[in-house]
Amino acid sequence: MFKKGVITDEISQDLEIAARVAKEFGLTGLELRTVWNKGAHELTDGELDQARKIASAYDLEIPAVSPPFFKCELNSPEEIAGHYEILAKSIAAAEKLGAKFIRGFAFWRRNSDFDLLLPTIVGKFQRPIAMLKEAGLTLALENEPSTYNCNAARTVQVIEALDSPQIRALWDAGNDVYARAEPEDPARGYSIIRQYTVHMHMKDAVHNAETGEVRGVAVGTGQTDWRGQLQALLSDGYSGYVCLETHYRRQNKLSESQLNHPGGAEFSSLGEEASRESLGNWLAIMESL
Repeated sequence: MFKKGVITDEISQDLEIAARVAKEFGLTGLELRTVWNKGAHELTDGELDQARKIASAYDLEIPAVSPPFFKCELNSPEEIAGHYEILAKSIAAAEKLGAKFIRGFAFWRRNSDFDLLLPTIVGKFQRPIAMLKEAGLTLALENEPSTYNCNAARTVQVIEALDSPQIRALWDAGNDVYARAEPEDPARGYSIIRQYTVHMHMKDAVHNAETGEVRGVAVGTGQTDWRGQLQALLSDGYSGYVCLETHYRRQNKLSESQLNHPGGAEFSSLGEEASRESLGNWLAIMESL
């Protein structure tokens, strides 16, 4: 049976509020992206200790930290150097929090020459792989529409080209609705990526084919077949985490910038209400399986 968690800033920047909601809905894990208006990798040792104490007080674990690692330009040595530092700080935070996974990406997608760029992408990952190996941690590479690994197939291409146990997959079926360019049927995507998947995110959305607009909605009310996906996880015996990444607000639509750079107080505003709706829907789906 898989485990259930939530990315805390989808509820609140106040970790105690997020932990309380998680416990109320029977979740067992907290994924940290931004807390107290800081990225998890920016927290001080004292703040990391406090975060772990809060999680422990609610009998919750922290399976992953989610920095924006390698959400940067592939052709910018300066940005890449900065992201090596983000990874180093994320490793330190993960070790302090007891997290096994660090979420990552494969650079902003600026053109369609993926196959030509893949060797360059592989080269930029060699230092991170060495850092992760030394720490005994895993980078979970998320299929993200705005990056070169925009769907399951491309994420698997990157993982197989890297050929390292330190790099595995973070599968997000909901992201395929957002992948307006080169979309992929989520059921097929899962069948491609499942063998590498160690962590998952859950969101839902609706894509308007006429306008091209994508709008985040509560889990179970959009175009992602979450009932089918969750049934597949149960059938496969997946034992990792599925963490809610709500990415939807009832009273307003999150901007493109907020979707690409989630975090902070403005992003978290009204998140608790939307996350409660999605968590309730998730539990209802589980009861129907």
